[in-house]
Amino acid sequence: MSLIFPYFGGEIRPFIPVTFEYKNKFVAITALVDSGSDVNMLLPVFADRLKIPYKRFTGSAKLIGGIGSGHKCVPWGLKCIIEGMNDEGKTEKCEIPMEVHIPIQKSSGFNLLGTQDFFEKFSVKIIHPQKTIILDKL
Repeated sequence: MSLIFPYFGGEIRPFIPVTFEYKNKFVAITALVDSGSDVNMLLPVFADRLKIPYKRFTGSAKLIGGIGSGHKCVPWGLKCIIEGMNDEGKTEKCEIPMEVHIPIQKSSGFNLLGTQDFFEKFSVKIIHPQKTIILDKL
């Protein structure tokens, strides 16, 4: 099964629309498909919409960093719903469990789909000149 996406919103980066579910609450976001990111990241504003109690997390926060400055984040398990067009032009949905990292402090930046859970469960082909992303579930 292939899911085919144009870059979402005409962006110059490979963003796709995804929906996260937590306790029967849903939030639709755009996320950057980022092979350079080890983890998936969900911005706090969207975690707040899902009513995730991440600020009361009792474990230790993990420092997640990249090219810019790092963020102290807490991991959280969510259901990720990816809906796109298949090879036949029909809408198809794929649901996977996913661990996301939520920055404790307000954060600017992007929601990220990284190697943990996302790239481990999908073969990802980015065709940059056509601004197209093709996902094949492994």
